[in-house]
Amino acid sequence: VDLNSGSTYISHLNGSLAMGLVNLSSIDKAAERLFKSRISLGMFDPRDRLGPLAHLGEEHLATPEHLALALELAIESQVLLRNDGLLPLDPRKKLAVVGPNANSTGVLMGNYYGCSAAGTTAELDPRCNITTPLAGLTTYVSAHSGPTPVYARGVDVDSNSTSGIEAAVTAAKDADVVVAVLGLMNCMLPGGAVYTPNCESEGHDREDLGLPGKQEQLLQELRKTGKPIVVVLVQGGPVAPSASALVGANATLVAWYGGSKAGAAIARVLFGHSPSGRLPVSIPQSVQDLPPDTMMNLDAAPHGRTYRFFNATPAFSFGFGVSYTKFVYRHPAVRATVDRRGEYVACVQLRNDGQVPASEVVQVYGMVDGEQAPLVPQVQLVAFKRVHTMQPGEEKIICMPFREETLHNWDVKQRKMKLMPMTLYIGGRGPHDQGAFVAGVGVPQKPLAVPLPLVEEVFV
Repeated sequence: VDLNSGSTYISHLNGSLAMGLVNLSSIDKAAERLFKSRISLGMFDPRDRLGPLAHLGEEHLATPEHLALALELAIESQVLLRNDGLLPLDPRKKLAVVGPNANSTGVLMGNYYGCSAAGTTAELDPRCNITTPLAGLTTYVSAHSGPTPVYARGVDVDSNSTSGIEAAVTAAKDADVVVAVLGLMNCMLPGGAVYTPNCESEGHDREDLGLPGKQEQLLQELRKTGKPIVVVLVQGGPVAPSASALVGANATLVAWYGGSKAGAAIARVLFGHSPSGRLPVSIPQSVQDLPPDTMMNLDAAPHGRTYRFFNATPAFSFGFGVSYTKFVYRHPAVRATVDRRGEYVACVQLRNDGQVPASEVVQVYGMVDGEQAPLVPQVQLVAFKRVHTMQPGEEKIICMPFREETLHNWDVKQRKMKLMPMTLYIGGRGPHDQGAFVAGVGVPQKPLAVPLPLVEEVFV
């Protein structure tokens, strides 16, 4: 390895050379290859030879176009897991915004990000223009002549202190709706890496899937006020709150580490922009449902890895998410293309049957017919397509091409990849178990089944 992404060579290469474990000639060859690559990339060229990149400077960073894209991506990625009808919120209602991630900038950016003024603590420099959930909600209600939200942190992500819960409860009692911004924290804070049992980052695993610290206790005390509660989860990896935490909230929104415009995006969704994100992972009910880290095969006991092999009931499943409208799917069809062997097109009629404009993510899954064979997934995503804003009553025909190889699975007996008899499912969710806590309004309809036509039958 010519280049180490880290400090291993800085810390150990001189010692290894002195011990005779590596020779100077090998180091020279590695350095030569590295600098040849850098020279080829133009890294040492004069500025006037950089071509179309020569004019770029700091003024081309964080432009209005960049910020608009950051907001769009943050909105589209948010996943609404539950909604009993509380959402969308009325901006005229008084909000209590509580929780450890409600007014934190550092947590929103994840482990890798760029900012010209990074800061030296857990929070980013104000010049980075990060919109926190509290700031986003406050700005939105102010623009709609609503009352200013009341804020109380309550607890920290990685602390067992409960001293702030009383203030959070007081704020909740004085509000119409509580927005509890909970979740995780990343280890790579602006001031440097801080590894704790409950933070997450590259090369560091959490010890549990639940809400760390005293966040569950905070949520329980907030429930006692009788005020409706929206839980917003700021996280990277999946969080599996307890059953009481999920059922006790009127709505649960996963906002991830949403970036510089996360707070504005959360406000847009909570106040009416229909969410359209889908889970990129399944969320298990507990860590006990997962195989031990020493067993890396996908079908490892007790329940397999990834949504493709997981055979227990998750809290919420891969591909799941609800919206503020109702999409109706009709007339699914899958055909083999006549111009190129081995290609398919899946089509379906999609209608926004609700009352609000909304986007949808149409998904196509494959399930092998008959008893599940060894090393064959129980379900697999074949294709998907984001359909941007459809007005109420609008209909479209949505088509998604995919290659036959996408459907191939390993035949243990024949020891080769092959196409097996399969049924495809088209809809706004998968055909597999969507989760133990799926309830409320906006849940997608069950996907529509259509047998897979074999290409060999078309090209005879």
